[in-house]
Amino acid sequence: MRYHCSVLDAGRSSGTKAFAMHTYNDPPCQRKRNDTLLDGFSKAQEQKLRSRKKADKNMTDEDKWREIYLILFPDDDVETIPSPYYGDILFDKGSLEAYRDSPESFIEFARREFPQFVRRELEVLFQTEFRDIGELIRPRIQEMMLMLQPRLT
Repeated sequence: MRYHCSVLDAGRSSGTKAFAMHTYNDPPCQRKRNDTLLDGFSKAQEQKLRSRKKADKNMTDEDKWREIYLILFPDDDVETIPSPYYGDILFDKGSLEAYRDSPESFIEFARREFPQFVRRELEVLFQTEFRDIGELIRPRIQEMMLMLQPRLT
């Protein structure tokens, strides 16, 4: 367990007795500047995360992800920001090449991934284009997708 020293502004990983002794050292410990929080990001980053305005209704989940990601990893290239989805489908030339020689493996891949891909695309569509009517028919679309999924797999 980590304990926080308000003088050092840093964490101590020793037990409670050692931590208590540390706080009563004579002479007291030297004050140090430490911008890194125990969670692994700086106080400035925490402030930026907390001060983010309520997301615009037109903002997709991907846009929100990019905004937060760039706060946490400001030095990363915008072009290399990872997808917010686990196992995102990337239909680039390299991924299609892997299935060119093996139609069976592509069929298996498509059956496994296509329903999730369609679901994500529909969610984005409803968030961006049909946000007003989306709430009314979203349950019907979800029900339809559940009925169609066995046919797709």
